[in-house]
Amino acid sequence: MIRCLFFVGAMGVSLCSWGQKAKISKFKIPVQTASFPVYDVPLDMRTYDIVLKGRSFYKRALDGIELRNFTRDKENAHIVFQVSIRPLKPTQVNIREWTDTKKDKDGKVISSRTYYYGDYKNIGLAYLDIFADELPKFVFKTKKQQEREEVALRKEEEAQRQREMDLEERADDNPFLSGVNTSGADAYANELDEEEEIKKRHSRISQQNFSRDYAHSTKRMTSSRMAHSAAAREIPKTLPLDTEDFMAYLNVEIEREINRQFNYTKRVENAVFRTLSNDKHPENEQFNQAMEALKIILSKMRYNKPNEEVGSDVLPIVGYFEDVAAHYSNKDKQGRKIRGAALYNLAKISFYLDDQDALKIYGRQLVDDGYYRDGIGEGFVDKANLIFQRKAFYDSALRYIQPYEDSGFEDDAEIIADEDDFDEDLD
Repeated sequence: MIRCLFFVGAMGVSLCSWGQKAKISKFKIPVQTASFPVYDVPLDMRTYDIVLKGRSFYKRALDGIELRNFTRDKENAHIVFQVSIRPLKPTQVNIREWTDTKKDKDGKVISSRTYYYGDYKNIGLAYLDIFADELPKFVFKTKKQQEREEVALRKEEEAQRQREMDLEERADDNPFLSGVNTSGADAYANELDEEEEIKKRHSRISQQNFSRDYAHSTKRMTSSRMAHSAAAREIPKTLPLDTEDFMAYLNVEIEREINRQFNYTKRVENAVFRTLSNDKHPENEQFNQAMEALKIILSKMRYNKPNEEVGSDVLPIVGYFEDVAAHYSNKDKQGRKIRGAALYNLAKISFYLDDQDALKIYGRQLVDDGYYRDGIGEGFVDKANLIFQRKAFYDSALRYIQPYEDSGFEDDAEIIADEDDFDEDLD
């Protein structure tokens, strides 16, 4: 009989598991977070208007659309939503064939008949253009993007210095510029740039496409002419129905989009973690107990409440996964899987607790181990940078903010979504 020892850290880790087959599977936990707006609008600029570009018939598509926590003010609107809607139009009818073939028990064709049907689409075009004063916009930049921008900035600065040197040389060679201070030319160019920036403050800042098409097919006919005639009869009947559906779709989706860009909303993510799924593995029971406990603890998180209690409750689980990662060797094939799963979970926990420093550490360990493919470790490092940049931009603790008057929160708004995951082979 093999005797099992235990490594005692935050929790016990089995030491008799080397060589045991480790099967890793996904473990999803719903986590409540706050979804941040794209634009951070000051309180004194929260006025808007919605206008239609198109036939007045389509005004019904805009009925009741509201930008929460903003005031609609046509005369003093800082933000204008222009919705362009074009009438639905049918495409050309395409005649398609379908052959009905009957065979006997030996597979020999005994009869064959060709039928025809018409395919067409009713297409509705719609666009949302957002015009606004210059607004702070959050744009996440990965480390590589930041490095590329820094290189581009250095090149531009070097090019500017070269232009200034070239201008001085031309001035020395030009008798008409003798004694002329050429630095004014650069100053004039900068003034032109500032004028261009001022023009942008009242320009279009965003455009979304809300176009939609509705596919239709006729019944099967015995001739292509009959199929074409059937489509011609159906189009006048389907157009009004599709138009009503199109307007209802625009009403819901446009309101959702403008609030996504300018308001905080509650979001529930199905966060993907890793767990052991091999009952015979000595680490299996404790690993899964840790995951079940983590699920209960993270279920207490709220998008509008501090997470200090959750952070404290999760410490024993963090300690256990750290012990697992330290215990299992990266050189052993099966142990490498368990170590990778533990580091993955530690990175995910750090992400949802907004601990970017810990997230970077675990992400880099995953990079060094090289177990997960598709840049998972690098992805965690990028997420750490995302947390840091968002905290700086919104001047907040990211996903868990206590609502205050006119903060932009809408308590009953909720988005259900699957958290981004990677399609690597878990085995």
